Amino acid sequence: MLKKADAKNRYYKYYQPNDKDLEDKFGDCQIRALSKALNVTWLEAFDLTIPLCRKYQVNSLFNLPHKLEQEALKQLGFTYIGISNKRGSKRPTVKEFAKKHSTGRYIRLTEISG
Repeated sequence: MLKKADAKNRYYKYYQPNDKDLEDKFGDCQIRALSKALNVTWLEAFDLTIPLCRKYQVNSLFNLPHKLEQEALKQLGFTYIGISNKRGSKRPTVKEFAKKHSTGRYIRLTEISG
């Protein structure tokens, strides 16, 4: 099911494997993203993050500084693909990125300062 606001964007498909959060009130988007990308249940994705959260002493892998977030996801089997954002250049759209990287599953990292 697509959310109405995103219905025009074919690169986004709503995904909610957490049957305890059908109204999206828990803020579990990082676990949902891992669940989808790794093709595991929500609980399996959550369980995969526990040892890494303990290692870094955080409540979420996505609350880490960018470099540590990359390192944690690498331990889960992901490969980091950077997007060039040189001064004066335009960051690619999701559509452009999808055309260039037509196979695989991707999780967008959001850089946190610190």
